[in-house]
Amino acid sequence: MAEDKKTKQELEVQAKIANDFKLARNEADLALKASYSAEIQALLAECSKYNGVTQLTEVGKRLDKHLAKSGSLPSEFFRKELKQMPGWIPEHLVEDFCCTIDSITKWQASESYYRRTVRIKHYRAFMGRYFHIMNTYHDMGIYGTDLVLVYTEQLPQDVLCYYRDQSTNGRQAVSEYWIQAELDRGNEKLEAIIMDILFGESAQTKLSVEIIRGICMSGNTRLHEALGKLLLAARLQEGLRQAICENMDYGTAEAFQTLFRVVKDNDMLRYASVLRAVATWTGLIANEESKIDRIQEKQLYIIDTYLQDENARAQALRSEDAMEIYLALWCYGFYDVDDACERMGEIALSGTRHQRMVFGMYMEAMHLGRVYVHGIAKEFVKQFSDELDTMAVIMPCLMPDLQSYILNLVYEKGRRYNGTLQKMNYADVGKYFDNREECLAVYDRLMGILRQISGKRLEINPCVFPWNVAYLDRSDLIFRLAVCASALRDEDKITEIAEMLGDIDVSRYGRDSLMLFLIREPANARQREILVDAVADKETYTRQEAAKLVKKMKLAPENYMQLENMLKYKKSDIRETVLSILYQMDEEKLDGLIGRLLTDAKEEKRTAGLDLLLQLKKDEKRQQTFAKCVAQIDYMAQSVANISTKEQILIREIRNTHAEQADAEEGYGLYDVNAAYDPVFDSAYLEVCKDVYRRYFPESGIATGNAGKNAGVLAKLRAKFTSGKNSEPDTVDIHHVLRELDALFDAHKNDEYESENGEVRMLGERFGYWSGDIPFPELWEDFYRKEIQTPEACLQIYIYVNGYNSDKAYFKQYCKSFVDDLYGSRYNEELPTYGYMSQMQTILRELYNKHVPESDRRKLAVVAADYLLSRKDALVQEKKTVNPASKKEIICYRSVLTQEQIMVITAYTAPGYAEYGSANDVEADSAQAAENDTEFLRLFPYNYALAKCLNFKIPDEVANDGNGYYWVNVGKIMRVPELSTYIAAYTRGLISRDYLYKMAFECNRMDVSLKCLSDIVRYMTERDRQVQTRGCEWSWTAGTRLVQVQKMLLHNPAKELSETDQVSVDTAKELYQAMAGLVMETELTRGDTETAFSQYVYGLTRIYGAAYFVRILSALGKETLERSTYFNSSYSSSVRRSVSKKNSLSHLLQACLPDVNDSAQTLGAHLKGTDISEARLVEAAMYSPEWIDIVGDYLGWDGFTAGCYYFMAHMNESFDNKRTAMIARYTPLSVEELNDGAFDRAWFTEVYEKLGEKHFTLIYKAAKYISDGAKHARARKYADAALGKYNETELLGEIEAKRNKDLLMAVGILPIADETQIKERYMFLQKFKKESKQFGAQRRASEAAAVQIALQNMAINAGYQDVTRLILRMESLVAQGMADYFKPHEVGEVSVWLEMEDGGKCALLVEKNGKQLKSVPAKLKKDEYIVAITEAKKQMAEQASRTRAMLEDAMESQETYTYAEIQGMLENPVIHDLVAALVFRVMDGGGVSDHTQEEQVVFGFVTAKGMDVIGSHHIEPSGDTLLTVAHPFQMYTQGMWHTIQKYVFDNQIIQPFKQVFRELYVKTEEELNMERSLRYAGNQIQPKKTVACLRTRHWVADIEEGLQKVYYKENIVARIYALADWFSPADIESPTLEWVVFTDRKTGKDLKIREIPDIIFSEVMRDVDLAVSVAHAGGVDPETSHSTVEMRKAIAEFTMPLFKLTNVTFTKNHAVIQGARANYTVHLGSGVVHQEAGPMINVLPVHSQRRGRIFLPFVDDDPKTSEVLTKILFFAEDKKIKDPFILEQIRQ
Repeated sequence: MAEDKKTKQELEVQAKIANDFKLARNEADLALKASYSAEIQALLAECSKYNGVTQLTEVGKRLDKHLAKSGSLPSEFFRKELKQMPGWIPEHLVEDFCCTIDSITKWQASESYYRRTVRIKHYRAFMGRYFHIMNTYHDMGIYGTDLVLVYTEQLPQDVLCYYRDQSTNGRQAVSEYWIQAELDRGNEKLEAIIMDILFGESAQTKLSVEIIRGICMSGNTRLHEALGKLLLAARLQEGLRQAICENMDYGTAEAFQTLFRVVKDNDMLRYASVLRAVATWTGLIANEESKIDRIQEKQLYIIDTYLQDENARAQALRSEDAMEIYLALWCYGFYDVDDACERMGEIALSGTRHQRMVFGMYMEAMHLGRVYVHGIAKEFVKQFSDELDTMAVIMPCLMPDLQSYILNLVYEKGRRYNGTLQKMNYADVGKYFDNREECLAVYDRLMGILRQISGKRLEINPCVFPWNVAYLDRSDLIFRLAVCASALRDEDKITEIAEMLGDIDVSRYGRDSLMLFLIREPANARQREILVDAVADKETYTRQEAAKLVKKMKLAPENYMQLENMLKYKKSDIRETVLSILYQMDEEKLDGLIGRLLTDAKEEKRTAGLDLLLQLKKDEKRQQTFAKCVAQIDYMAQSVANISTKEQILIREIRNTHAEQADAEEGYGLYDVNAAYDPVFDSAYLEVCKDVYRRYFPESGIATGNAGKNAGVLAKLRAKFTSGKNSEPDTVDIHHVLRELDALFDAHKNDEYESENGEVRMLGERFGYWSGDIPFPELWEDFYRKEIQTPEACLQIYIYVNGYNSDKAYFKQYCKSFVDDLYGSRYNEELPTYGYMSQMQTILRELYNKHVPESDRRKLAVVAADYLLSRKDALVQEKKTVNPASKKEIICYRSVLTQEQIMVITAYTAPGYAEYGSANDVEADSAQAAENDTEFLRLFPYNYALAKCLNFKIPDEVANDGNGYYWVNVGKIMRVPELSTYIAAYTRGLISRDYLYKMAFECNRMDVSLKCLSDIVRYMTERDRQVQTRGCEWSWTAGTRLVQVQKMLLHNPAKELSETDQVSVDTAKELYQAMAGLVMETELTRGDTETAFSQYVYGLTRIYGAAYFVRILSALGKETLERSTYFNSSYSSSVRRSVSKKNSLSHLLQACLPDVNDSAQTLGAHLKGTDISEARLVEAAMYSPEWIDIVGDYLGWDGFTAGCYYFMAHMNESFDNKRTAMIARYTPLSVEELNDGAFDRAWFTEVYEKLGEKHFTLIYKAAKYISDGAKHARARKYADAALGKYNETELLGEIEAKRNKDLLMAVGILPIADETQIKERYMFLQKFKKESKQFGAQRRASEAAAVQIALQNMAINAGYQDVTRLILRMESLVAQGMADYFKPHEVGEVSVWLEMEDGGKCALLVEKNGKQLKSVPAKLKKDEYIVAITEAKKQMAEQASRTRAMLEDAMESQETYTYAEIQGMLENPVIHDLVAALVFRVMDGGGVSDHTQEEQVVFGFVTAKGMDVIGSHHIEPSGDTLLTVAHPFQMYTQGMWHTIQKYVFDNQIIQPFKQVFRELYVKTEEELNMERSLRYAGNQIQPKKTVACLRTRHWVADIEEGLQKVYYKENIVARIYALADWFSPADIESPTLEWVVFTDRKTGKDLKIREIPDIIFSEVMRDVDLAVSVAHAGGVDPETSHSTVEMRKAIAEFTMPLFKLTNVTFTKNHAVIQGARANYTVHLGSGVVHQEAGPMINVLPVHSQRRGRIFLPFVDDDPKTSEVLTKILFFAEDKKIKDPFILEQIRQ
């Protein structure tokens, strides 16, 4: 029977039935597996893994042995083996399964998306695939019947639901294997059904990728031909064409050839999907779509010839034509890759070098390394190792799996990360070689190749084909040599390769694995030495692995000396590792070591010795050793002339004999570790709360007094005797309300509303979580009044719908008794399905928040908490399971306090909790603040008690099911008291001081407590003070600090604190000082080894005072500061990284600010007796910029502060508010201009003169500490340029060689001698910009921006008003310098001169004896004057091009020119014609009036004598009259556009760019409030054409932000978002446009389209249209090129009857389609298609001729209208849709 179209609710019911059926099936599968033998269970376990190694199981080994026998079929083996697993494949599918596996050699060898077309003719090549097919047939057994009955849907209801529901069956309801087998076994009924699917409209089964594959894999020629006809008839269904082409190589050779002839004979390469498919089959274009046009019709004909003619194939292999050789090989591999490899091997030995290179490229491009090509590559290496280019292409095929092979030899199961090392294993000679002699020969050849490569790699470019590049890497060779050496078990060779460890590129995967592979168990002293050296390797993983091994090794004295010498390095992890190893030495050796270290000339070694002494001092077991070694300090004092302050600090700590600081077990001497808190609950208040509870939940176990007494059963018994009515007057019929609400949604599903981002959407579309005002609030309020009526009913319904969640069934079952007791049994019943549940949940949440008083919620929470505490031992569910990775049994946890229904009310036990925001966000003197205080006293004990039940671990350990954490609604997790909450409890007398301190140190990680306290102290200390920090702080972080204060005070802090609030703040500060002091004292006296507090130091985000500032600098000594922005992230992937001394102290310095009482005098006092230099103080000030003023005053340098801010300003770094304000004191340039690269010469000059060279140089050197990376380099380069330190010739040479943009921008800052020098630099900048065209769009745009800044700096430097005036003057000088070339000049027997032609083109004229020649005679071309005039002509062409681009940009930006400047341009013969052909607009009328004396907008052409006003008369503006290049939008709004177009056409004016006939895009009314334009959503673009269209339009591609175009003057950024189609499996895919958005350049805030200037909007839309279509040259009237939604609606309404369609209706903005498969909406503006009450449907538009635009013969030529109409027609007849990518999106 055909399936009827379903409503949204019916679809949800179907999904639920399908999911229940699938779960039951999964349970049955588990039971079935358990009944099998261990051997079979092991096999099935591997089958279930993504990369399971079934061939290594016992069954897999037996299969391999069976297939090794000649003539054996896989079916013979499986018929016997399946008896060991009865039921796994149902009996009725066994023959189909056998048919499939016996056919496997007929098909494409690989199933991968990245497959290339090759076949293998022997069965042993498919070991893993047999078991995959076996499991697939097991999955097909779920239907319990034959395929015809499945496709005709003659199935039981639950099975039918599973078949139809794609979300359950994984979009693969029927496997292609089953289809193939049934077709090959002659199932004529199935063949008829598939024919109906392909061409009929009545079939209920949708065409799928699996059907296409099944046809191609079968031998059914009739269906092959039918599929070819469907391919030819695909027309508008690009997705259908793509699906067929991408899968036609999946099956038999005959199927492919049938379809291939359809492609070839019908010129289908014009379609992008076909082009991509050919590239994928052949591997000719591996991954660069920009080169896809290399696929041409010629290649199709070659393939066709070679597939049919074996003689032609063989002959082609002997040719020298790379394409012929490659495609001949491809055709051999198409039939049998063994044949291709055999022929390659034969010809390679006797063929040419070029042929061998093609062979190598074929093997690599076709991914044959994954099959077997090592043997051929081995022969190539043995015989042609002198051909390095051949070696480059063949090397990937030699030992292609060596990485995984090495890992398997090193780690158990080959798992590198967190893997276990195996005992030392050697490579097996037989793995890659026939014998030991062959292995040795290959080793020698590889070593010879390695010696010929001088650098890291040898590049072969081009290689075989012009677009292909190959590399021969030293690293690749070393890995292969390592395998050979290991296989030979030659100790000397292994040592030789191990010595090359440092040559492995650090960016390469596996440097550490190679070290472990070769020398993890050193065989000799040299290998041990190499391994010890690796402790200081430059690659992190290698260092770590070496350290693990060395720590366990027995070391020789020389190895200890190696380690000792490593202490000269500053890298913290090396030092820490080395010290930990050296510390294990015995007393005598350690004493000698410390003695040598303490007397070494290097401070790094001396501090290492002191660190060892510190460790000994703290080690109770080695006090005797310490007593002996500490005497070495005296020798240090005698031997070292100048002991640094840093060393003195460590020495004092070592010699300090005071009592040791109390440890954690003693509460650090700060608190009583036995302090406790027993919460006291207000019983009277509890009774009040229970009254409220009974009102809300009268059926609950709590209300009936049956809590914990199976209340659910009692409630059900009561319900049985109550005639179907509510048993209590205060309960609501929840299902009635939900049905009514669902019906209300359905009735209004097509109502349109404006979403949060301005899009017009329909109510039936899913909107999920809503953070703003919900749509149609009156509708829901009316529903509340009519149906819900009371807060009690509202809460009951809201809790009920919270049961619709993703919690696991076993957890819901565990929580059932809790829910019964808290609410009643009906909240545990099986949940019925509704069509709009996600929307209903959103609306009900809004009604709940509006109508249920928060005071009631808190009372309900108290009762719920009281009940939950009565069952505290049951609050955590423990469940045993097996970890899938380790296979070990583990216990998993899930807390009841994460169940969504329970937490709706229980969450309110947390003081200050609110569904939105915080209840503490109130003013201090408000009634709510007082209420918060009262509520805190009542709620805190419950909140604390519940948290204590779970050991305060919510939400850290909220859920764990053995596979990591699964999703839990974080909004519904009970909050654990934070330190700020404990401070509030202490202030209000609930807990003791000792208990407060205990919670601070023990309840959370110490860094969490420090962060909380830092936040509070920072906010209270700095709220009236502007503070700047290194780098830029996120704006939201200040808000998080206020939140902690609110939690502590229970309200917002007042200007003047109350007594209670002051106590809270003082308590926080006291606790902060205690904890911070403890951390600081420990860290400031540490050595290189971590202390107990090092891991917590990053929680301390603020410390104050000059004393700490100086102590930090003293402890750092000469150590450089950590410049990375991210160094203070000590945790990654939940694994703690070590915190070095440099990390710790750098963080503390960055966090250190002056105290309010600090001054230059206090700083000076603390600096006395230290060796902190002026240079170090300058570095510290740059690093922690709040110290700049005080350090400046202390140093007494005039201009110090201005100098520091000069360097901060002239770098690409975001500024905080204070830094912005400080910089504004010194320069008129904006922050944006400075970030972009602008330079303030006056500021620089003033700073330099005041500071002098010496002091300026110190700041110059310290500038690196302003931020991370090389951001400071720009400021340094600018300073060098301004000071004239650069040799200009060398500078320009370096810029050209390295294309350094900072240096380029500095060109404009260089001292200027004369105007000629300016012109030369100007021409250099223009040349640089022109050269950037060779690079990608992003680099090209960034270099163009750098040129613009350089010009801006040059304009200021040279005294011009702005850049435009500089450009005009320079272009004028360029023209003047070439004036003589326009006069005839005698060169030999000819006269030569330049002459301007129409359109601004420059021609070189040559005349001899009065007769004009076509060109310069050959003998004169090297004449000096001819060379010069030719270069002049080239420069003029470039000048014309520059001017054309400048004027077009000026039109878009509305740059103003004076009339005198325009006339000056007309005097330039090179650009005269360009300027004269443009329409200019006089700004503000320019004082020009008509006969009515009223000012009007004037458009006209500028001439040498004035201005010809269009439609009026000639005028003569004054020289300072302002003009702009007119934009069509201005002509359009003035009603002049047609008039001007006619004037230009009638006078045959040739414009330099499209101005008057430019496409215009006007905003539509519906777009005005939108933040995204969806005009072009869904259009698939070709990047190559997009780049070509937008190359000169200033668009930049960004990997995260998409294509973007920046309007600096208007501070607007336009972005085009495009992603590759998520549903397409192609190797090479064109991205699909999603939307266009405009944002504020400064704030990043999205702008509404109404806020965008009309000209910018039009130009952006024009650019986007260019990207998806061919720009019109005049075929469409530009004034109407964008049809409005109203026009489209009218056109569509008129068009529908022409197609006899009656199932389409229209709203204001949508077409509503009642389809046969489903209902749809099409947005008349954007063309976006939604399934009713469902998701957006992605549609690939057709790209006929790869134009990117759909042209159809409808009323309107506008491509968007054509697209919208096409989609309406397409979905109105959805039974005709064959595109599988669309069909799988339609939920049926």
